[in-house]
Amino acid sequence: KALAAAKDGDTVKLVGNISTNEGVEVVKKITLDMAEHTITSSVKQVFTVTGSGDLTIIGNGTIAGPTGEAAKALDGKAGLVVSGENAKLTVLNGTITAGGVDDCGMYGVYVKDGGNVILGDADTKAGPTITTWFAAVGENNTTSPANITIYGGEYTEQANPVSGNTVASWAYLCAPVYASASGNINIYGGTFNGYYGISSRYVKVAQNLNISGGTFIGTEAALFVDDVEGSAKNGERAIAITGGTFSSNPSAYLAVGYKATENSGIWAVKKMDGYAMIEGLAGWYETLTDAAKAWRESNGIATTGGNMGGHPAELTEVEAIKWTIVGTVATGDGNGVVGTSGSLLSGGYIHPSITIKSVSVNGTNNATLKNEISSDYAFSAGAENAVYKGITFPEYVSFNSGAENVTFQNCTFNGGLKVMQAINVTVDTCVFEGDGSKDFAFMAQAVTNVMKKVDFKNNTVSGFMRGLNIQTHLGQIVEAVVTITNNNISGLTGKTENGKTYGSAIQLTSGKTFSVSGNTIENAPVNALHIYTGCSADSISIINNNISAKYLCWNAANYDLTKVTSSGNTCTIDVAGKCFTKTEEIDSTFTLS
Repeated sequence: KALAAAKDGDTVKLVGNISTNEGVEVVKKITLDMAEHTITSSVKQVFTVTGSGDLTIIGNGTIAGPTGEAAKALDGKAGLVVSGENAKLTVLNGTITAGGVDDCGMYGVYVKDGGNVILGDADTKAGPTITTWFAAVGENNTTSPANITIYGGEYTEQANPVSGNTVASWAYLCAPVYASASGNINIYGGTFNGYYGISSRYVKVAQNLNISGGTFIGTEAALFVDDVEGSAKNGERAIAITGGTFSSNPSAYLAVGYKATENSGIWAVKKMDGYAMIEGLAGWYETLTDAAKAWRESNGIATTGGNMGGHPAELTEVEAIKWTIVGTVATGDGNGVVGTSGSLLSGGYIHPSITIKSVSVNGTNNATLKNEISSDYAFSAGAENAVYKGITFPEYVSFNSGAENVTFQNCTFNGGLKVMQAINVTVDTCVFEGDGSKDFAFMAQAVTNVMKKVDFKNNTVSGFMRGLNIQTHLGQIVEAVVTITNNNISGLTGKTENGKTYGSAIQLTSGKTFSVSGNTIENAPVNALHIYTGCSADSISIINNNISAKYLCWNAANYDLTKVTSSGNTCTIDVAGKCFTKTEEIDSTFTLS
């Protein structure tokens, strides 16, 4: 009677225990303070929140529903019902109970037709204790949608669907949360005990089930996820687990970037520091080794035994391997992938060899690749075309695979980059940020293939001994067109040996033509430029650069200066008309316009 008489926004406080055989319909905004008292009910619905009803239950009281045969007679009914898209029930604490017998019994809270239920406190993660025969919180796809938020509390389902060796067909109901309607279910905490910890039955419902916390203990399994379509057929179910602990492995339902780790039969879910994915391959992986091994297995490439690297005869070509790197990802140990040779990023050791047309490695969220294999070549890619974008490399990187084209774009190198074998090399908008302990920031060096193009542009270089070294010849063959454009090179220390400090910001070792334009070289400690011994380029163009250095250029090749074109350069040189070799200061006739 007090609830019926209450005005919108009122708080009704119990002053004693109540026994009732009548249910109460709530259509207003009301707070019920149980004041640690008990409502004992013999009816199927103690409270029905409907219309614009908004019922909040506080005061750590008890709502005790029917038990035994009385509850059996009310099979499938609930102690509290929330119906309608504007209806809302919030239970912050207290106890709710309802019983049953065998395959007949009651639910705790039932949500339907757009109803909204909040259980527990968002700040403290405390909540009610709900112990019922079937689901403590339930819904159905025939009365979709339903919206449930659980912050904390303890939820227990009591029915046992097992008789001898037989599991009853209604076992899916035996979970403290029965998720079967469209709508949103968000679980942030709480303890869930039953035959299953949670049950999600229907796949063809527009249900978003998100679990970010809580403990799910099932005598059979922590999660039951069925593939029944259901009658609603109004969308697709989506399950995303980002936290919590589980009595069985929840890995099949984790959100991207999360992992479940088992300890003494309990799986804990947490966010990974980083992960790798390969397009077309299900899942995400903590190391490059894990991902590459899964890719190999999906293509029938042997990962163990004397046939390591063997594969079906029809596998002769792979169009593309597309990597996504998120956060920090390590190589792993390479076992089952690289064998005695092979590159992780291009699938590892494969014999007989196959053609891999392209490998792309795209990074997001501060993507960083850490080398745990004792090889500078760990991040090479044996493909015709290799592209790296948005990756940070903390250690020295040596690209040593015979790619036709290799591109590094928006990458960061803390230990420097050396590209070998590739025919066409592009380094664009990258950061080379060393700690002063490494020699060259960037080196292009032909080994087994003649380089035809090196394009180093829009990069920032600092914190290395020396800047760039471009060496593209193979034997007597020199074909590379080299462009060094719009880069900023600063903070070099020079290389010290036998008490002498030498080096340069840009070393031109070999190339068909060199174009050096629009660069800023700041305070080079030795030479700004170095034309290396034997350099026989057809021409060298040096235009519109801003250069400050101790010395301008060491022309160790005695390069024909009539082949040097220069204009628009601004030069501030401490020691004009001189240069420094590895051992001494000598005269220099090299000048720039």
